[in-house]
Amino acid sequence: MSESQVLTHKCPNCGGPLLFEPKNQKFHCEYCGSTFTEQEVSDFEAKQEAAKVTDSLISSGSNAETTNEKKKLLIATKKELTKTLTKKLDYFSVHLVVQKSSLMRQLLQLGAIIVIIQLF
Repeated sequence: MSESQVLTHKCPNCGGPLLFEPKNQKFHCEYCGSTFTEQEVSDFEAKQEAAKVTDSLISSGSNAETTNEKKKLLIATKKELTKTLTKKLDYFSVHLVVQKSSLMRQLLQLGAIIVIIQLF
């Protein structure tokens, strides 16, 4: 890529341009306020590309070979989407466990503070 070319990414939520924040190593949308990791942006762009290819194949000819290719592509796209959604579900599950741990820690600290206050 030459110096004059700029790689731009679009927000998966609103379609606005994403800006990279070196501080937290994430992409940020100034329009809707969303933030994304590089992996999330890559996954979104891969899905968009797969959708374009799928649409192209669906709108192409209808001979038996093309129909078979369409089926294979649709199955591959479904597998890829299932894989991506499973990763996201795993990420959110881990994130919820971490948040629960943090909240439990805070509750224990508050409980200790209440006990100390009651002693006085």
